[in-house]
Amino acid sequence: MGRGGPAGAHPGNRLHRRRGPRHVDGLQLCLVLAANMNRLAGKGLVAQTFRGRDGGKAWLTPARDAAITQFWGLAGKFREWLKDQEA
Repeated sequence: MGRGGPAGAHPGNRLHRRRGPRHVDGLQLCLVLAANMNRLAGKGLVAQTFRGRDGGKAWLTPARDAAITQFWGLAGKFREWLKDQEA
């Protein structure tokens, strides 16, 4: 294994080790965020593929519509509660 990583590895698919052990590239960060959102929601909010000519894609699922609606409903109730606290 040389400077470029394992034989056949695409250079865009690896961490930049020269920047230190805590550096994470943008793609890896997006994948981690999507996986955590799905895990915390208990269902898939973001779906993704890792193959294809361009390396894969991600898209939002119909379950995310319900999550967004629920979020804004809770935000509205919180705003009302804040107004009541000021009175």
